[in-house]
Parts: sequence; structure tokens; C-alpha cells
Amino acid sequence: MDPSTKEITKLQLGSSLKDAQKKLVSYIASLFASYHHDWQEADLMQTFNQLRLLSPLRQGPLGVEKLNQLIWSEISQKEHRSKQIAVPITISINDYHQDLFNGDTGVLIRKLPLSSCLEKDYALFFDRKENSLKKIPFFCLPKYELAYCLSVHKSQGSEFDKVVLVLPEGSELFGRKMLYTAITRARKSIEIWGNDLILQKTIENVENRLSTVEIRSARFAYLSNQVS
Repeated sequence: MDPSTKEITKLQLGSSLKDAQKKLVSYIASLFASYHHDWQEADLMQTFNQLRLLSPLRQGPLGVEKLNQLIWSEISQKEHRSKQIAVPITISINDYHQDLFNGDTGVLIRKLPLSSCLEKDYALFFDRKENSLKKIPFFCLPKYELAYCLSVHKSQGSEFDKVVLVLPEGSELFGRKMLYTAITRARKSIEIWGNDLILQKTIENVENRLSTVEIRSARFAYLSNQVS
């Protein structure tokens, strides 16, 4: 999709990593919270494809793993009007028997309270063969990850009505191609959270072929600045 046909909004992250993390997590959790009641099972996949948070980084305080953990913690601790909660997930290992593959996204249905038995929990995925939804019991699920936030790389091939892209320090190493990939994941609008300097460096980096040294340097910088 042509980036010029959608709404693009630029937002500042915050004065510190901790402030930025808290602000972003609270914002995304509030957007996803509206999906946890008054939904129909048949509409869930389409509902969750309305929104996705993207980050170029896997690790670090504003990386995929940490943001997913914090968003889930924020959402799961809220009071919910319904007796179940819907959680976006992505498969991280191929399971040929169940026709599930690395990168497939689905929705995990958790019964409330969360401390109860997991036997009643299940996940919904799109069945390619039947062109319909299929239900997978929780204990039959292959390895999966939370998918409130996806890496820009893993989001390729998907589209969402609204994308929120976070550009922490280190994002500039992935260059303009990464930024274009993120923007083209959005059907209608994208919000870019980051400071102007990082955005400018990202746009100016056309080559974006990362060396092993650059990858390790970016990873070390983020791990050394971890916040809770």
C-alpha cells in the first residue's frame, strides 16, 4: 500500500527510557482493553487485526519481548466484565500435524480467573484448508509468544488498520527499508513513537545491511540500559 494514502502521526516517547516504556505500555494496553468484552468468537481474528504495536528490536526495554510482557501484565491485572480474556499470540515453531507454522497469528482465549485450570483455555487460528476458524486446546498448542507487539521483520505479510511503531535507540541501524516495511503494514494509520534524531538517522540509512558487530553493539547498548 502506498504510504502517502494513510495517516501518519509522529509522537515523542519521553524524557527517559523508563518514562517512555511506561507511557507506551499504558497507551497500548488501553487500546487492546476494548477487545476484552462484547466480542463474538467469529470476529476475533478481524478485531485483533485492527491494531498492532511494532518494534525493530527483539530485546531491550522497548523491544518486542519486554513490551509484550509488560502489556500482558497491565491488561491481566485489570478487572474484566466478561468471564474470559482474548490474547493475541504468534506461533514460534512449526507444527505440521496441526498445520500451524512459525509466524502464524491467532487469539488465545483465557478463562477468568486466570488462576483457574487451563483445561478450558483454547486458541483460535485461521484454517487455510477449510477457510474458517479452527480451535486448538491450550495443551495442544505448539510453542507460542504474545503478539501485542511484533517485530517489524515478523510482521511482514500482515496488515493492520492501525500500526503503532516504536523507534528506540538502535532502530536506525535497520534503516529506511525497515521503516517502509512498518509503514506499509498499516491499512489506515500509523503512529511513530521516537525522537526526531533516531527517525532522521533511520531514513538516511539506505543500505541497512547490519554487520555482526553492529548487531552485537545495538544489543549490548539495550541490555546495559534495561529498566524494569
